[in-house]
Amino acid sequence: MNINWMPAFAATVCGSCALFLFWKWSNNQKIQKKILNARKRRDKSLHLAEQAVQQFKIQNPGFESSSIVSLSLSELTRKLQEGSLQPDAVLHAFMEKVVTAAIFYLSITLYEIYEFIASFRVEDSIHHAGMDGLLRNCATGCHADEAFTMDDLVDSISADTSGLRCGRVQLRIVFITPVWTALEVNKNLNCSTEFLMESVAQLKDINTQKKGLLYGVPISIKDNVAYKGHDSSCGVVSKLDQPVVMDSVVVRVLKKQGAIPFIKTNIPQGLLNYDCSNPIYGQTLNPCNLQKTPGGSSGGEGALIGGGGSILGLGTDIGGSIRIPSSFCGICGFKPTSKRLRVTDLGGSHRAVEQEGAGVPSPMPRAAVFSGSDRNDGSAAYRQGDLRITVRASPPSAAPRAPAPSPALQPVVLPSERAGPSTERPAVSFDESPPTRWSHPRDSICVLPNQPIHMCLHVNSSPTGAQGISSCVKGPKSVLSSLGPMARDVESLALCMRALLCQDMFTLDPTVPPISFNQKVYESSEPLRIGYYENDGYLQPSPSMARAFRETKDLLERAGHTLVPFQPLRLYNVFHELALRGILADRGVTLLNHLKAGPIDPCLWDQATLLSTPGFIKKLLSIFLKPFEYIDEVIAEWRRLNVDVLLCPILGPAYHFHYCGRLNSALSYTTLYNLLNFPAGVVTVSTVTEEDEAQLSQYKGAHGDIWDKFFVKAVTGAVGLPVAVQCVSLPWQDEMCLRFMREVEQLTAKNKLNRKHND
Repeated sequence: MNINWMPAFAATVCGSCALFLFWKWSNNQKIQKKILNARKRRDKSLHLAEQAVQQFKIQNPGFESSSIVSLSLSELTRKLQEGSLQPDAVLHAFMEKVVTAAIFYLSITLYEIYEFIASFRVEDSIHHAGMDGLLRNCATGCHADEAFTMDDLVDSISADTSGLRCGRVQLRIVFITPVWTALEVNKNLNCSTEFLMESVAQLKDINTQKKGLLYGVPISIKDNVAYKGHDSSCGVVSKLDQPVVMDSVVVRVLKKQGAIPFIKTNIPQGLLNYDCSNPIYGQTLNPCNLQKTPGGSSGGEGALIGGGGSILGLGTDIGGSIRIPSSFCGICGFKPTSKRLRVTDLGGSHRAVEQEGAGVPSPMPRAAVFSGSDRNDGSAAYRQGDLRITVRASPPSAAPRAPAPSPALQPVVLPSERAGPSTERPAVSFDESPPTRWSHPRDSICVLPNQPIHMCLHVNSSPTGAQGISSCVKGPKSVLSSLGPMARDVESLALCMRALLCQDMFTLDPTVPPISFNQKVYESSEPLRIGYYENDGYLQPSPSMARAFRETKDLLERAGHTLVPFQPLRLYNVFHELALRGILADRGVTLLNHLKAGPIDPCLWDQATLLSTPGFIKKLLSIFLKPFEYIDEVIAEWRRLNVDVLLCPILGPAYHFHYCGRLNSALSYTTLYNLLNFPAGVVTVSTVTEEDEAQLSQYKGAHGDIWDKFFVKAVTGAVGLPVAVQCVSLPWQDEMCLRFMREVEQLTAKNKLNRKHND
């Protein structure tokens, strides 16, 4: 008997394909829902900020914000301390600069644009031109009858807050000015991920921090810096709907110093890219040229500060993520020695607090989602990210007494909306589980109404959850991340470091070395012995990079400093070693998993393709790379030449969109100092000239390969854009690096003034 299996086989294949397609569709719907919810949260915060601004304007009809946003930080702080300005006025003025017309996402979303473009693999030139226009129109939110203006940009944001202490500046006025400013900047640049409306409530107690160095100063923070009750998304879908349970140490210290964190800023998807675009919040634009990227990964900070929407911000840097946006956006940025400032939160592998409560507590904010399972001992364990909760219904006598809760940990609450009548056993149920989960099946906790519960909270010190800084990468063993300030001038950077390196920092985190800011070193005027190099041999600098470097070197020599040639050692091998092992020690598996959890941003397509390379190929590549001790060699060379600091180029000018993911080879000027753990900062010294642009036609590059050609295409059309130099010092000599940066800044400003007079 012949049986025809073909119909059955065909039916099975068709059914399997249908199930697979349904699963893909269902998963895509969940992803889109998470993205939409994140945008709704941002839109709501923007709307609330706009309402706050309008209400303040009604209450203060004669108020003029331009007189506030034009102040330098030193002038602003003086007026705040005197009492002639109020913090709420300053905050609202900067808010307005960021938020105006930010509701454009309600009508058209970048996610829809990405999905459309992803379905057509067109030629790069067409893709770039079309995408640039779409992103620019969408991110600016401009209608056909609107004209883009930047008239209200802040002229300068400088840095000595001694002026805040005089008492004449009214706090209310100071606070509202940043609100107005921020609203306007975000309209043009799309640089925020969420407004922190808790900043308004912070004003009630702001007078208790009047002695703080940053009293009344609004400050912006990068998206991955932990702020209680808000996501640290890193631009990936897998980290959405996971609000952190406590402020990072650095945020707590800033608040103790009187600063008011008021906005979180945009980042690239997964952070390991020096563009600034993700499928959740979209593409951030350069304040100097809307057709250029602001750099990354602290690109939202660079755009916001460069556009006048913030006077001071915090970024992170693992390969140039502070320095590149500072260079591209024409501001100053500083990467301190790693661990000079706290990056993660809570020492040890985990901490636990046990609590007893009378009945089911109130709902958790933003409907927190947990996953877990019931256990044999009658308790239940649940987890959200790195927040682990154990709940057990028990008589009061059976529950062990808990020690007093740590002030660093907030009380844990569980949802109780579904608690039914007392005759039933109500369940605290859990909806969709978060991406990070236990292997146990989802289930419910059953707790009788008003019955005491025993609760244990654990906070793990791993790369997600209750950390100070969120990340998408595991195992960065040789290339270290640093948290540092970004501002309009070096004095502001020094003030921020002085405020952070205080007893509060050392008390909240004993792992931070108790080394206060050395003002004497920073203010020193002794001549310096300066090492320098114009070309690292790996990437030939662009004409504007080289010219700006040479001009700065000449200014330093004329000022009486000694310049000594210095060349990075074995950079080619070092750069490849750290690129494959130092940053992506797990071969990029963790980062790729985060990227695959949602749509991949166009600027990361090339990187995602590389990360998807089969493991054996990446293993084969690593055979040719041998680990070696490098830091000691560089320090020995530094000592041999007897130099105090180092001057070198910094990547620039700003790129066109979508080239950053293709040009990781251009990071040699920045990533080296993360590997060495040397403090490094960026100072803007010039702008691209017509002559610089013309010289690009003769640019050959260090290797003459396709990457050098990509570099030329990336930096073209940059006339008028800022160009910077990089200043470096030895580890733990952060004040020396800042002192050198200030010297470069002052000499550059003096030279510009002399040229203006001569003209």
